[in-house]
Amino acid sequence: MSGMKNFSIQELARLSGLKAHTLRVWEIRHAVVSPQRGLGNNRYYSVDEMEKLLLLALISHSGQRISTLSQLSLLQLKQRADGLKSEGSRQQKAVHSLIISMYRLDTESFEAVLNDCFLGWPSGTVVKAVIYPFLHKVDLLYRGRRTNEEHLAVTAIRQKLHWSLERLDVVPKKKKAIWLFLPKDTQLDLLLLYLCFVLKETGRRVLYLGADVSIQNLEDLFSGKKADYLLTYLPEKHRFSLPHLSEVMGRFLPQAKLLVVTTNASQAQEPAESNVSQVELDEALSFLNRLE
Repeated sequence: MSGMKNFSIQELARLSGLKAHTLRVWEIRHAVVSPQRGLGNNRYYSVDEMEKLLLLALISHSGQRISTLSQLSLLQLKQRADGLKSEGSRQQKAVHSLIISMYRLDTESFEAVLNDCFLGWPSGTVVKAVIYPFLHKVDLLYRGRRTNEEHLAVTAIRQKLHWSLERLDVVPKKKKAIWLFLPKDTQLDLLLLYLCFVLKETGRRVLYLGADVSIQNLEDLFSGKKADYLLTYLPEKHRFSLPHLSEVMGRFLPQAKLLVVTTNASQAQEPAESNVSQVELDEALSFLNRLE
């Protein structure tokens, strides 16, 4: 198993929600951490330093001054974080705890944080306010790099998302049918599971097809089932033929539309096919939730 990860200042900015400039000010003016220097004199931070900065970011967001917090030990910072009472702070603390447990390769702690969240909040709150922000911060919504720590997180999160879906007791109230799928050889399905939960929770009629779905699979389904919208997302470099799927949809489901969620700004371009649209995630959810 590989050693624990070191973090660049850009990674810490993404994980903490702070600007890189703020992190540098905290380091220089308040001496909160002492990063190592790598090639090109770039800063590199340990997991311990990442944990301290996440605690500082969380507590300072509640209004406490960094000049005071910088004088506290790690134990004292943890105690202050435990004393935060607002729902938002507690949820952010859970997200940070998942990040720390993941990068420490602490499976038991990671699962314990998730279990505590589901005991303390409804499933919908955990999925939307804890799991989704965590996946966004560690960049595991769409793709993974197959590291040990990511495998730990992906396995546990996928189990919880499936568990949440199985216990979702909502009768579909809407007429439009939405199909969710990932083509062959694409990335992680965690975003697809998240979308499935969010749409079903609001009464959408959803068919979850999962990953490794070919155009032939879809064509076979088209002959017996009706879809109004299909939704997928694709890696930046992919071999999935959108024109081919568009042509098949035109023959079997001429009124249906395919929504391709953009996972990278460079992907954003208007497809040539009239029944295919590229949309950002928030735009896709907003549109689908307006359907009757």
